[in-house]
Amino acid sequence: KKMISSSIRLLRQSNVRSLQSNARLISRATVSGQLTNLNQFRSMHSWTGPLSEQNLAQQLNEQQAASSNELIPWFLKNMPQSYFRQIGEKTRLSHLKALSALHGAGADLTLTLKSSSADQKEQTLTLIRPNKLGLLHDLMQQFPSLTPQEIKSASSYVSFDGKIVLSIFFLKTSAPRESFSHPELSELAARVQAGEFANDPLYPAPSRHFTPNALEETLKVVEPRHVHSAGERRFLKQLELYHKVLGTEGVE
Repeated sequence: KKMISSSIRLLRQSNVRSLQSNARLISRATVSGQLTNLNQFRSMHSWTGPLSEQNLAQQLNEQQAASSNELIPWFLKNMPQSYFRQIGEKTRLSHLKALSALHGAGADLTLTLKSSSADQKEQTLTLIRPNKLGLLHDLMQQFPSLTPQEIKSASSYVSFDGKIVLSIFFLKTSAPRESFSHPELSELAARVQAGEFANDPLYPAPSRHFTPNALEETLKVVEPRHVHSAGERRFLKQLELYHKVLGTEGVE
């Protein structure tokens, strides 16, 4: 019995020493592995100094620059000309920045951007999604607030390679509408009224809707953005066509 008891005691002491030795080996291996991983991480990212905000900022800037250099040629090549003609530079830049961030992260090109104009009179909702059948229906389901009563206008642009659809919704706000003046439009309307373009089919015929008072009332309910993008001649032609079919079921 004494021999058995002594053997058990020796075995327990041996196990304790073995466990202590293994723990020291594991601790040294863990520290060594951590140092190795850190050195590998620094080597992969060309960091020779300590991890710092400056190093991280430099690496991030380099990655963003590389992503932009890849994305910008694709963006210019694949977005339709109507997009560059109808969407302002500031909005286009925000789209490009968002796409560049997604591209650099290797993420799906899915993003929602919402912005307001400086005077808070216009809100813009931009939805960037991969192109697929039934996309518009899905968007309406995801954003139930996008009702005809809330949307002033909307545009959708599909990249030429079919990868993305960029949908832009201009939303109504509670800010009261103020009338705006358009001297060039008023000047052209006066020339039309004087019969200067009587034989030119590209221009509308003189009309009571082109008088200064009538134009002022029209500009109270029309988006300034539409007048500027359409141009003076085209806007007056559209106004003429509008009044021709107003109150009827006819179209031209």
